[in-house]
Amino acid sequence: MTRYIWVLAFTLLSACATVPITTPEPMQQQDTATWAVQWWNPVVRIPNTMHLFIYNMMETCLGIQGRDFTDIQWVGADWILRLADLVPLSGVWGELRQILILANSHFNNPGTVSHELIHVIDPTAEHNGPEFQKCEIEPLMPTSP
Repeated sequence: MTRYIWVLAFTLLSACATVPITTPEPMQQQDTATWAVQWWNPVVRIPNTMHLFIYNMMETCLGIQGRDFTDIQWVGADWILRLADLVPLSGVWGELRQILILANSHFNNPGTVSHELIHVIDPTAEHNGPEFQKCEIEPLMPTSP
C-alpha cells in the first residue's frame, strides 16, 4: 500500500513537472546545481526594507562587503521541491548568478531570508558551518509553554 502511494505521488508530481511554466525572461536559463530542483509559478518580486536590513546584517556578520544588493534577483514561487528525495524547500539560490527563489510562504521569513543570503554573500559557506552558526537568524517558530 505504501509503495502504491509513493508511485501515485511520483506520477502526480511528474505530471506537474511536465506542465510548461511561464517564467520571467531572466529565469529562462537555470543555473547548474548539484541536485535538481523544480519550482512552480515563479514571479519576480521586489524586496522590501526587511530584506535590505537582513542583507546588511549578513554582510557585516560574515565580514564580506562589496556586493551590490540591487544585483540580486528575487523570485517568489508557489512551491519549491528537491526532486531527488521530494523534499519541499523554503528557498534556493543560484550559484552562478545572484538569484534567490523563495517559497511565497517564506518570502518575508527572516530565518529563510538570512539563510539564503548567506549562500549568496558567501557561496563557499556550508550548511551547519561556522558562517551559519554565527550569522543565520533563527527560524520564526511558535514556542511551546
